[in-house]
Amino acid sequence: MKLTKTIERLTSLFVIILMIDPSDGILKLKMPLFVLLVLLLLIYYKNVSFKAILVFLIIYAICLSTNAIGFVRGVNTDLRFALGVYKGFTMTILLLWSNRLRFLEYLTFPTIIVSFIVLTIFILTKTIPEIGGIIYNFTNNEIIPIKISTRNFIGFEILSVFYLTSPLSIFVAGVFLQKLTKGESNKLGSLFIIACAISILILSGTRMNILSAIVIIGFILIWRMWKTRYGKLLAGVITIFGLIGVMLIISKLLNDTGEQSLEVKFTLAEAFNIQLSKDPWLLIFGEGPGATFDSLGVRGKLAVQSELTYLDLIRWFGIPFTIIILLIYLYPIKIIYSKRKNLEYASVLIVAYFLYMVIAGSNPLLITSTGMLALLIMYTYALNPYYENNNQEI
Repeated sequence: MKLTKTIERLTSLFVIILMIDPSDGILKLKMPLFVLLVLLLLIYYKNVSFKAILVFLIIYAICLSTNAIGFVRGVNTDLRFALGVYKGFTMTILLLWSNRLRFLEYLTFPTIIVSFIVLTIFILTKTIPEIGGIIYNFTNNEIIPIKISTRNFIGFEILSVFYLTSPLSIFVAGVFLQKLTKGESNKLGSLFIIACAISILILSGTRMNILSAIVIIGFILIWRMWKTRYGKLLAGVITIFGLIGVMLIISKLLNDTGEQSLEVKFTLAEAFNIQLSKDPWLLIFGEGPGATFDSLGVRGKLAVQSELTYLDLIRWFGIPFTIIILLIYLYPIKIIYSKRKNLEYASVLIVAYFLYMVIAGSNPLLITSTGMLALLIMYTYALNPYYENNNQEI
């Protein structure tokens, strides 16, 4: 029993570190905590999931085989980056204990910490430009998980304080929005946590983060109306107008030629097409993690990664293996949906995860500790019997 409590506390601390220091460049605690957690799990739990072992082996088999094929085909590969991809997938080993571990409830506290950091930076940068300049220079370092810039959102210039793990707050926002609308737990406490989670998304200034905040709030309101006696018609009407509104915003964003990040993405998409014309076989075999390409001036002639995650997956692994990897990411949705009557937050977590996957499509946040944490949240929620009781507190 004592070891179980130790594992729970260590998992909580591990999630805090993943959320606050995802690149492990500041505290240097991510890998030591990960190794210690795995060791304790191996000692305490004798049985592991065979399917999870299979998933772990499939992922690394795909990486190794595509790199091997790429080597035979003479593909130029950045070995350091390739090793980074292999390292990024190491957290999937925790899937072996997905029926034992819990991650979702441990995300709340670090979300509050990150919101405090983001809000403080935002206020200081806005009110005291001199301090804002110092903060900008300090964060202009790859080990710092914060990026500050000025962005354009549907015609409005906004200050962006993007915390690398900010998309994970969509899970916290969704859960506590549902708690609030159902009258569960302390309303003021739920409102405070919702404000923290939503502020991280909004102040990040990125299109998909802001849209995700709008969508998750809209989903909960519509879901709550749908549950009422006469709310189905109203919920249906709001859904239709909401979808039209979101589509109009997306159309406006896609045609916002003044936004530099959008122009970068279009350039990187063109670079992918040129690489594909040079090597059509990459659609079948991939070129392997770390394969370089000419990014047309965005990241040089030996770029290894773009901001278009799913195109990168195709370039590395080919379409067949990319489908397999995406099925691994999407599989917990199937399980959660099948258990939706016994899982209190099934619907909102499926929507939150879908939004995370969309955000990860335009940011390199899939094969990282942030993406792995999102994956573990879903698998543990799907497979841990602890959650199959609507009265369990999160």
